[in-house]
Formats: sequence, C-alpha cells, structure tokens
Amino acid sequence: MIMTGETHIIHRLNLQFDVPDEKTGRLLQDDALRIIKNDVLPVIEEYLDKEWKHRESIRIPQMDVTLNNIHLDQFEEVFAELCIREFTEKMGTLLSKGLTDRESEHIPHESHTPDERQLEQFLFFIEHGRLPWWSVDEKDFPDEKDILKNPLLSKRKYRQWLTHLLIKTPHALNRLILQFSQKFTARLIHLSITGREPKKTDVPSLPEETKSAGIDAHREMYIRWMKNLNTAYPLVARQSIKPMPDEVGEQEKPIPDQQEVPEAGLFVNHAGLVLLHPFLEYYFKNCGLLVEKLFRDEDARATAIHLLYYLATGKNNPSEHELVFHKYLCGMDPELPLPRNNPLKQAMLDEADELLSAAIGHWKALKRTSSQGLREAFLERKGKLILDDFQHRLIIEGKAIDVLLSKLPWGYGVVKLPWLKQLLIVDWNH
Repeated sequence: MIMTGETHIIHRLNLQFDVPDEKTGRLLQDDALRIIKNDVLPVIEEYLDKEWKHRESIRIPQMDVTLNNIHLDQFEEVFAELCIREFTEKMGTLLSKGLTDRESEHIPHESHTPDERQLEQFLFFIEHGRLPWWSVDEKDFPDEKDILKNPLLSKRKYRQWLTHLLIKTPHALNRLILQFSQKFTARLIHLSITGREPKKTDVPSLPEETKSAGIDAHREMYIRWMKNLNTAYPLVARQSIKPMPDEVGEQEKPIPDQQEVPEAGLFVNHAGLVLLHPFLEYYFKNCGLLVEKLFRDEDARATAIHLLYYLATGKNNPSEHELVFHKYLCGMDPELPLPRNNPLKQAMLDEADELLSAAIGHWKALKRTSSQGLREAFLERKGKLILDDFQHRLIIEGKAIDVLLSKLPWGYGVVKLPWLKQLLIVDWNH
C-alpha cells in the first residue's frame, strides 16, 4: 500500500478464510469481494483522505488484518464493520507513533519525500521500462530538467544505485540512450560517478546520427567513458560505486534495499486495444511491417508498437513507460528498451484512421461515434496484464458504457495474433 496526501493505492488484496468446505469458501469469497468494493474501500478512502492530508508519502509493504470468528449467518451484517474497524485501528497506531519510525513493530513502513519518489520512479523506469506500481500519476513522470534538479542526485545512495544499474543492467544504459537526449545522458553519467556537473571538455564526442542507429557503438562509448571517469576520480568513485567489471554483461544481485516488490501483474494503459484485434494483422500488413504474418524485423515491430499508441490516443512519440501493453501486443518483452522517436509515415496514420472508422462502422451500436469518441470510451482503458506459464490474462476495468460491448459483432474474450505465442484471455469487468 502507498499513501500520499491526495492518493492512496492498494497494490494487492488477499483474502483467506477458514471454512468447513470449498463451496462455502467460494460463496464467501464472492460476497467478501462485493462488500469490500462497495462498503469497505469507500470508507477507508474517506478515512485516509481525512487523516493523511498534507502528510508525506509512505509505503507499507504488507498489512495483515485478522478478524475473529464470524458466524456464516452474520457475515453480511458484520464483515464490513469489522474490516473497517481493524484497519483504522492499525492505521491509528501508525499515526500515533509518527512516521519517523521506519520499522514500527506494529506496521513496517517506509516514508518517502517527493524528491525520493521522483528519483526512485526514474531509476525504476530505466531498469524496467515501466513505472512502479506505486506511481500516483504517470503524467507526472519527471522530464530531464526535473531529474537533474533533484537534490538527491548528488547523494551517495542514489549515485551508487544509478551507476550500478548502468553497469550491471544492459537494458538500463540502452534505455537511457534511446529515451533521453545525449546531453542529459552525459550529464547524468558524469554526476553519478563524480558527484558534480561536467564541463564541456568532460563530455565525450558522440555521433550525430539517430539514436536507434548504432546503439551498440553508443553503448560502448559510454562504457569506456564511465571507466575513464572511474579512473580519473578514484576517491569519489570508491565512495559511491564498486569497481568496473571487465565484462559488461556480468550480473550481480540488486542493491539489497532497492529490490522490487514482486508484482501480481503489470498495470497497463490502453487495454481496450484488444477490441481491435480482428483488424491488426491486416493493418500491419498494409503498412509493410509483416512477412508471412510475422514482423519483418525489430524496426518493423517498434513501428507497430508506436502505431498502436496512435490508434489508442491519436498522438505520437510517447515515453516508453506508456507502451507496456503495446509492446506485449506486438510480441516484445516489456523489459526491452525502445526508441522514443519513431517517425511514422502519413500513409500509416491515414490507414490507422480508416481502421478506426471501419471498427465503428461494423459496431452499429456506436452509431455516429467519432474516432476520438471510441478512444475515450473504450480504447484508453486501464487494465492489469498477468503473465504466467499457465496463461496470459488481461483484466480490464469496467464502466457503465460497457453495456455496448454486448452489441460488438466479434468476440474479444480470447485474442489470438499470429506473432504471439500464447492466447490472451480477456476479462472485461462489465
């Protein structure tokens, strides 16, 4: 759970019942989920809005709420009341102890300032290509100027964390090169190793060609520069980073206190793109991106990912953290870095507009809905993507307008695309 002055996020909710048989357990689970959604969470939100206003952000890795024995015939009447009472009592204990005790014996928690959240969000992004679950609003993702102004960037902990990522995680340095300007990348690397802003003579000369071309050459140049900085500033470097490895690909365990909390799924944007699945193969083929139903090459796959973003939003050149689901739909590992700038041909954009018009035309219930109306009503929907060995599943939040899905002339419960190895099971909560 994370709580800020304005937003509260429960990452995962687990229910466990001790009941006499499986049938009773299933019935209780359904009832409990309904009660929690309708009766418990609204009260908890109101409580936190009141008690946590103007406080700093905290993260609680786990909170256990244990209820005493409840008679089955009283479950509906008392379950919500007991949940709310136990939760508010635990939170009251945390409030009374203050937020400076990071390891309260009652509720382990971590306090985070806005500067800490900003920098940790950025570092998570360059490692994973997405935002952490506790990000309040992805529209607040910091730009280059905000990151360089962050006072914590000069602190040993964050310099060590950043340098560790750039050396030990190949995706991190590649993502920095592909997603950010050369000037920003050079300044950030210099700051992480030396603790100070670079002079013009400190920055290596880099080729002017596009970042997507020659990524390996760019990467090797930055690696050599980092090793030279490590040699030129031995006292500073010794305090902030470990020695540079001879092999860039060597793997180490993450810095212990910064390991990612295991996720129950990936939170994604534009989950409603699954509604367009019957059109995608034909569309990508018309754009010249497919050969025998597979992407021609990785450049074609990257173009397809950006086209999906255009289909969902009508915009172009997004930050990579907005493209998690788009990567998945195109068969790309969500952790792999992607170029930010991908100029799309006007013919491809025109074809995308025609695709949306065709979808609206077949979906008679939409009547005279515009392409932007389709985007806002269905395509720009948030969801949770669960990937495991058994199945891939997409859970999409429901809205009142979803009654129109019953009039959709094609199915969307199971999505199969020729370039994907697994079926995608879609659970649209409407």
